[in-house]
Amino acid sequence: MVTHQFFSNARAVITCEITGSAVSPMASALDTVGITVHRPTDGWPDTDRDIRVQVALSFVGEGRDFRREVPAFG
Repeated sequence: MVTHQFFSNARAVITCEITGSAVSPMASALDTVGITVHRPTDGWPDTDRDIRVQVALSFVGEGRDFRREVPAFG
């Protein structure tokens, strides 16, 4: 894990580094559980070097808006 950010109670963005050849299997696993994956027009990388990826999660929540500090993990 490189970093993560929470945007109130509506969204979280997780940034991590994974091996390029693992991007396609990760995207397939996310698709399987119903998470929309936007693929690049030139396809997924096929490399053994690490690349940085971001996962943005949007939440539908009720309740008041909040912002709090969350310690780094990973």
